[in-house]
Amino acid sequence: MVLSSQRTIYGIDLQLSMLIGKEYKPLPNTTLNEKFDIIANKELPPKTYPKLQYYTIGTGGLDILNKLQQFKINTHKVTDGALYNHAPFIMREIDQDLTPLERLPYRFRKKLMINNKEYYAYYLKLIPNIDMKDAIFKITKSADTNKLSLFDTTSDLILNPVPTNKDISDSTLAEYVSKSAKLEFSLTTTELREVTKATEILYGEARSITEIGICTGHDDKDDNGNKEASNVQINYFTHIDVNTVNKVNEERDLMRAINIGGLEPYVN
Repeated sequence: MVLSSQRTIYGIDLQLSMLIGKEYKPLPNTTLNEKFDIIANKELPPKTYPKLQYYTIGTGGLDILNKLQQFKINTHKVTDGALYNHAPFIMREIDQDLTPLERLPYRFRKKLMINNKEYYAYYLKLIPNIDMKDAIFKITKSADTNKLSLFDTTSDLILNPVPTNKDISDSTLAEYVSKSAKLEFSLTTTELREVTKATEILYGEARSITEIGICTGHDDKDDNGNKEASNVQINYFTHIDVNTVNKVNEERDLMRAINIGGLEPYVN
């Protein structure tokens, strides 16, 4: 299940640059391109902003024991620029690399030497689907449940506001307005097998997926003309707990929805 998320300061930096029309250039030592040494110094084309379009996964975090069950928790700082322990979505020996068609959903192809064997590892995957409704939603909290409804923008008060003596910082307020986008995070059983195999090659044992980075970047090309991602930064960290081995053994695909956005107190 998806347990928590943390936005990064680099996502806020990008958003502000877009809002005021300022050319965006990632600060030094903040891109995954630098970490993985993949087209690390490639500048964005003029008047171009990175898009939210990639996932990266990891197996890091602190070991926690809860009711005799051990799992990992990872609370990232707002200034963190990478996962604790990145893991590839797929690893193949050099002579068994993905075909051009199979490579289409993946980015960050990196050559690794493990136990005297050379592999290609793929550390980014395209977000398959992002759904954002046009509407703004209102959340009404009560003792037992939260009610979600559409916020009506036809009200005369929106463009003709009147002062209120209610304190919007009051924590007992029961209503909020929210805007969010729903990101699909999915891995088929075959893809889960690839993740499991990759962690076994890297660490000598299969490891669970415990963290996800939601990344912005620009679809670019490497020195050989192959499609690659540049100016990649993590905008959100998400904590997830997925035992890939169990999923594979159960022959169950992984499907999760990750919501990003925000909410503000609503005073009527």
